[in-house]
Amino acid sequence: MNSALREQIQSICDLLYRDPHNTEAFDQLRTLLGIDDHHRVVPHDNWQRMVQKACDRLFDEPDNADARDLLLVLLTAGAELTP
Repeated sequence: MNSALREQIQSICDLLYRDPHNTEAFDQLRTLLGIDDHHRVVPHDNWQRMVQKACDRLFDEPDNADARDLLLVLLTAGAELTP
């Protein structure tokens, strides 16, 4: 990854970190990452691997609200994916 692209990604992520509701930054990051289809962000195999990792994390830390929320987001997004 070239340094200019890396800096753009870091800059936009910083904006989203400070304001997760910044729709302009959200759209810029989606464009920068080459995501033009809101329903197909990652391939099904990648999504499945992400769910497995989230399950592992929640298994290890059942009281971790972030782990639970991440898994719920992934499962909700998965409703849009087909193998």
